[in-house]
Amino acid sequence: MGFLYYQDARKYLYKISEKLSIEVPFVSGLLPSQIVANEFIELEVIDCETVLITAKAGYAWDGNSGGVNTKSWIIPSLIHDILYQLMREGLLSQSLRKQADLAMHYFLKKYMSRGGYFSKLWGNSRAKMSYIAVRALGEKYTKPRKVEVKKIRLR
Repeated sequence: MGFLYYQDARKYLYKISEKLSIEVPFVSGLLPSQIVANEFIELEVIDCETVLITAKAGYAWDGNSGGVNTKSWIIPSLIHDILYQLMREGLLSQSLRKQADLAMHYFLKKYMSRGGYFSKLWGNSRAKMSYIAVRALGEKYTKPRKVEVKKIRLR
């Protein structure tokens, strides 16, 4: 009689159905053409200020942690979660956290500020408030997590 070993999965809000690549303003300090990757994510350095992030089908993330999830949050939260995950896994330096937060802020401004004057004003304000929040509270999410493996007896 054997055992099944498993981990409790976090509840994710979004899951990518098809491979997606996005150019991201991100000062990584890595060399051009350098690639950082895991099973679902690939980050390729284009130049000193830009990376290409590719998320493979099946990648899942939790969206806007601690806030209201809207369509304008999907891409910014994807980029931010990917960069933080690469830091947690030790594939990117945790010293790049501010750059990850700035990348999120860039995409928040891009997606929240569409429309007329009030949309732009409100969108820019929300983007700034979100940036301030991740700067204040985000550090612990770049630290490695201890994953608890559980087991049950098979009959």
